[in-house]
Amino acid sequence: MTKDLPNLEESVRRLQQFKLYFRWLLVLTCWLVVIPLSIWVLRDDIALMKAYFTWSALRYTLAYRLVPSFFVFLSLGITLGVLLWHSHYIVQGITPKERYHLEKQVRTIYRTGWRHPLWKWLFKGLE
Repeated sequence: MTKDLPNLEESVRRLQQFKLYFRWLLVLTCWLVVIPLSIWVLRDDIALMKAYFTWSALRYTLAYRLVPSFFVFLSLGITLGVLLWHSHYIVQGITPKERYHLEKQVRTIYRTGWRHPLWKWLFKGLE
């Protein structure tokens, strides 16, 4: 604990928890909104591939339906990234570099005061 910031440890833990929740909320949004919309746009191509699957049909879909294909792969990439980040966090905990950045962010939020959107999340009930 530092002189200028009450209960730094708890605030860092709460910021880490907020980031965890936000990342999983992003993954959930991708899976509930982005992927269904992309698959809806690709429904004719998927029906064609269900009837007659060829690698050419798959290549055509990925090459000429760029926007929905991009969003499907972006959602899969975000999901994989969050899974890897979370598993690393579970196995090894917070790295010193990440801890330093979290402490820096907590201090910035504390200096900003109640006007910062995360003020209540980090400091409510700690002072």
